[in-house]
Amino acid sequence: ALSGAVALFVAMGIGRFAYTPVLPVMRADAGLSLPSAGFVASANFAGYLVGALLLAFLPLPGSRRGWLVVGLLGGVATTAAMALAQGDIGWATIRFLSGLASALALVVTTTTVMQAVMAAGRPKLGMVPFMGVGVGIAASALLVEAGLRAGLGSHGLWLLLAAVSLVGVALAVPFFPTTA
Repeated sequence: ALSGAVALFVAMGIGRFAYTPVLPVMRADAGLSLPSAGFVASANFAGYLVGALLLAFLPLPGSRRGWLVVGLLGGVATTAAMALAQGDIGWATIRFLSGLASALALVVTTTTVMQAVMAAGRPKLGMVPFMGVGVGIAASALLVEAGLRAGLGSHGLWLLLAAVSLVGVALAVPFFPTTA
């Protein structure tokens, strides 16, 4: 359950929601307009929706841990890529892919943890992973604030968030069930 919380910290708290605290800095650094900011955010929502719908109908062969790694590392990669991308289309493409990755990690995490805690006779532990989302959202805002105080611009903030995400992956994956 705790590895699920860390996974959702990475996938949702940072991968999906860190865009909000970085957005004002991106507007200042890159001149991102409000309509463009909305377009980029909408691309993330679309990726998340497409990912969730695909996962509702497509079986995932292999281990769930393997798919979790794909989703989490996809989130780390797209978070880091935000530092390298330029322009509305580039950012929107990356945020769409980030939405796909976060959907994959969320679905794999929640279904696997729920099965594990039910099998262990401890269904209330199924709520634990969701605290990772809230903690991740709060941590994203705090990391952005700390990065700003250290003089980072939007590029540096995205790299900082990606680095923290990578640490989260290293903490979550070894303890995640290997269920097929």
